[in-house]
Amino acid sequence: MRSERIKSFILSALAVCITIPSITCSAAVQRGDYDANGIIDGNDATAILTHYAKTSSGKEPDVSADIKKAADADMNGNIDGRDASTVLSYYARASVGYKENLEFYVNNEAIALDPFGSGLESEIEADSLLAGKWDILAKGDPNDTPDFSAVFSYYDEREFSIYMNNMGIYGKGDYETSNYFDTPRGCYNLLRNTTEMNVKLNPNGPEMPFGGMIDTHFTAASVDGAYVMAIRVIGNGISIFDQILGDERQAADGVWLLRKNSNAVYHVIDDIEMDTLREKNKTFYAYRWLDKGSEVYLQTVTAANTKTVLDDGIEHDAMFFSYANNGHALTAVRYNVKDAKEKADPGTYKPALVKVRTDSSGNVTELEEVPKYDYGYYHVF
Repeated sequence: MRSERIKSFILSALAVCITIPSITCSAAVQRGDYDANGIIDGNDATAILTHYAKTSSGKEPDVSADIKKAADADMNGNIDGRDASTVLSYYARASVGYKENLEFYVNNEAIALDPFGSGLESEIEADSLLAGKWDILAKGDPNDTPDFSAVFSYYDEREFSIYMNNMGIYGKGDYETSNYFDTPRGCYNLLRNTTEMNVKLNPNGPEMPFGGMIDTHFTAASVDGAYVMAIRVIGNGISIFDQILGDERQAADGVWLLRKNSNAVYHVIDDIEMDTLREKNKTFYAYRWLDKGSEVYLQTVTAANTKTVLDDGIEHDAMFFSYANNGHALTAVRYNVKDAKEKADPGTYKPALVKVRTDSSGNVTELEEVPKYDYGYYHVF
């Protein structure tokens, strides 16, 4: 379990901090040492995420300038989930003997292109991604002026809310994440409401109890410099998204699209990096994000076949997907579409699992959307 690995890291860090000056106590607060106890570890990552969640929900933490500087672990001027990921990455290195301080590590060591390079393998990684404010894009339009937003935070408890911008909260409750498909390496991509939610159907209306979020399957990726998340209701029942947002705001059938509302500048992959990440002369499964006609942003995923009994009581050959264990699991790569016509508009988000074929240059020659079953499963192609 990832939690056991983190505990092991903590014990290792406590053991090596006696001999590694860079993670022992000093007079000044070190970069990354949010709790200022002289040790950079998973507790600091959690504290940084809590700081970020509070800031994102308008509750500015009452901490000193030194602590804020310590929280900005990647030294980009912002405090967000990437700082927590940087701390965890550094912590893992220090726990096995790395002797330089965190600033040296950030400035001189190779930082992963994707802070969640192997997917969301623990609750802390899922929290890091989810924490903050997300704009809900109606119909997958990247130029939409969102009227609804969602906020995730996990200080005190994991809390979730949907509200109309400038008009107040429409629904709120607690949530949890889980490894829905029980993949061996972990894949935290299920959102489940844990308590009855309070819902309003209009800003001046009364709060009414609602059964919950209902299980939802979420897929996320860094798409052209911004984090985007697709949430799909699985199984039967009406979710909080159906109740508040309605069908007219869906980006695809049963799918709502959210884009991270953040001042953080995410890594925009340049043409050279794009070329190294493209799958060439291959047939593979991917999650389709932004479709520009002549170009399409695809997130490579790992697809696995299984047998499952659905609501019809019949066992089906089915397929599910999880984040690829390839070092850039949450990165959507731009592909050229061979023989496609140029479009004048900037394109739209079209979230869906697709089967893709590319040529030796990495151009998409075939792309077919995979039909959905219930409960997060897909038809076998």
